[in-house]
Amino acid sequence: TTLFRSLFSFPKQKLSYKDKTDDWAKENVKLGMTLSSYDPGKIRKTKDEMKLNYRLVSGDFDEKDVDRSLNPLNLKGVNWPVKIQNYPIELTKLDILKGEELSRPFNWFLRATNDHVVIQKEERQQEEIQSYVMSQLDKPSFNELEVKRDLQKLKKYYNYDYQDEREEMGTRLLQHIWKTQRVPYLTTDAFYDIVTVAEEIYACDIVHSEPKNRKIKPLNISVFGNGESNYIDDALIIVEESWMSVASVTDLFFDVLTEEQVKFLDEGKHANRLGHNIILSGPVNMQEEYVMAYGTQHIPLSSGDSFYFGGAFDDQGNIRVSRVCWQSKVKTGYLTYYVDGEEMHDYVSEDYKPNESYGEKIKWQWLNEWWQGYCIGGVNDGIFVKMERLPRIGMTPNNPSRVMSPYVGTIYTIGDKAYSLIDRIRPYKYLYNITMTRAELASARNKGVLAEMDLARIPEGWEPDIWMMYAELNGWFITDSFKEGNEGSAMGKLLSNLNNRAPSTMNLDASQVIISNLELARWIKNEINEITGITPQREGQVSNRETLGGINRSLQQSSFITEPYFFIHDNTKLRLLELNLETAKYCYKEQNFALNIMDDGLIGKVLRVDGQMLSETSYGMYLSDGRDDTELFQFIRQYAHAALQNDTAKFKDIFEIMRSKSIAAV
Repeated sequence: TTLFRSLFSFPKQKLSYKDKTDDWAKENVKLGMTLSSYDPGKIRKTKDEMKLNYRLVSGDFDEKDVDRSLNPLNLKGVNWPVKIQNYPIELTKLDILKGEELSRPFNWFLRATNDHVVIQKEERQQEEIQSYVMSQLDKPSFNELEVKRDLQKLKKYYNYDYQDEREEMGTRLLQHIWKTQRVPYLTTDAFYDIVTVAEEIYACDIVHSEPKNRKIKPLNISVFGNGESNYIDDALIIVEESWMSVASVTDLFFDVLTEEQVKFLDEGKHANRLGHNIILSGPVNMQEEYVMAYGTQHIPLSSGDSFYFGGAFDDQGNIRVSRVCWQSKVKTGYLTYYVDGEEMHDYVSEDYKPNESYGEKIKWQWLNEWWQGYCIGGVNDGIFVKMERLPRIGMTPNNPSRVMSPYVGTIYTIGDKAYSLIDRIRPYKYLYNITMTRAELASARNKGVLAEMDLARIPEGWEPDIWMMYAELNGWFITDSFKEGNEGSAMGKLLSNLNNRAPSTMNLDASQVIISNLELARWIKNEINEITGITPQREGQVSNRETLGGINRSLQQSSFITEPYFFIHDNTKLRLLELNLETAKYCYKEQNFALNIMDDGLIGKVLRVDGQMLSETSYGMYLSDGRDDTELFQFIRQYAHAALQNDTAKFKDIFEIMRSKSIAAV
């Protein structure tokens, strides 16, 4: 009910820019924060499901998750004698995938798609070919085979390596941003989110007129209105909530915060951490989300609930910061005008007045645009800053309504629901922990075969510990057959004549129970290997009985299971690159500057950026197949040594092959 009321009461978006005031933006931010407390989990996982998987991976095993297995009769007050230990059998699988992602080549290519740029490239290619052919024809020693070979090299150069100044500028600029902001580390770190909660999310913000990349925790994001799309950036409303230190907040918003607001932040972290009508009393297990005792609700200090203890500040003085981004509408005119009798078209703002005497005509349209707003603190008494329209980036000539959000993210689904690798492993991990705990209990019960010790047979004057020492050191029990009884009817009689019962033993051997539990644990690990596709061969555990062909087939089959993760991950990184490029085009459109950049060989170069040329160029981004590139690299490096021995390659060629990260460069 709260969700429907918030969605239907969301402010109207088809408004004139003059009507989109601060109060209007503030109302959008408030309703976005209200929506964030609702967790639909339609395509994405719910926040509780995410927390469960994150706890499992971090080693925080909750016995309540397997309570039915431990207590099938649901008996009250029944607890296991030992705490179930967590065995991180899945971490090696996750580390293998993360390591493979880090070593996997990510080769992308940038090409200008403007008509005049394509025509210029074709003309230059034709001119160079004609110039080369004419120079060869003028030579007295014309060699047709040599000319054909040179023309093939020239054609290969234009197909793979040649870039005009626009393409080279865009490529070098993206490489500079990618390396200086250490984006590969962000994307590799996000692979844990992929295998844990089936999501990866990034943001590219404009911070002090520069593009800035961040990895976003999926738990901090709420999205609404993305339909059946697996892309976070297709949503209508995106809400990001996080806890930041006061120093970080002051640094991020130093140019918009007033002195009173800065004072509120400094004083609030010390004075605004007391709740109302909340009492903490008695011993409380703070691992519980909510604890009820004596009719009082105990709420953890760092609880993320809407009525959390301490309001906008947590127990460490951090403050809650909410960012709400939403899609709005902007009124734009499609202008038709004439220059020297030729019909021309352009887009104009809503304030433009057409000059009908010159034949100008306008068709009004409502196009998409993104807005954002920050709330520092609570929804009722927080500080609202940077409530503004975001740049309209990502537009194309064929689709002027296309606009890119500041977020890029992908939901990894099976069918219509997010499903991660940990979701596959979780039932087996529960069973493994229970099985190993049972093996531990059986090991504690395993006492072997115990012999009965008749105290009446101990020789006179011997203590039991002396008797046990002789038995332990010499291997026999010493008895006194002439010892007389000293109680009851046996008084004065020889015990050897009264007691003819042979000594008995008790078999407390639990080794078979231990072995059966360990066999079950081994079976569970094999099942995890199969469902994850990460076999022992892939982890480097190769038996001496396995053949090379069998190992290669095992590696190939296992890679087929995990390849979709890498394929979708590479596509997400490509979209992040596109967002970086479009953001940089907006930031630098009125700037001309030079950058000192480093290439893959750590060689310094100077990049001159023409902001106007960059912003006017339309780019297309293309991605090579990472799996094929990896296999081809391995093949080339495998036979490079043989080529060097046979004098078909030089040491310089081998060095370039080992240093290269691009098949085209090889």
